[in-house]
Amino acid sequence: QRARLEYHRSHLLYYEKHNGALDRATLRGLLMLRGLAAVVRGTLAGDETGKGEGRALMNLALGGS
Repeated sequence: QRARLEYHRSHLLYYEKHNGALDRATLRGLLMLRGLAAVVRGTLAGDETGKGEGRALMNLALGGS
């Protein structure tokens, strides 16, 4: 799971360097939706790990570390 989050972090850094504002916002939006979906799935399944991963991805999409 940590490797997946680091992959998304490096993807965001690459986009910051090589893409325009609309592309960066689109990627952040997609990551936010993916994180939200993980939180919902984790909530429905009672999976705290899945919820935590979703929250971490949403935090990353919002510009957190």
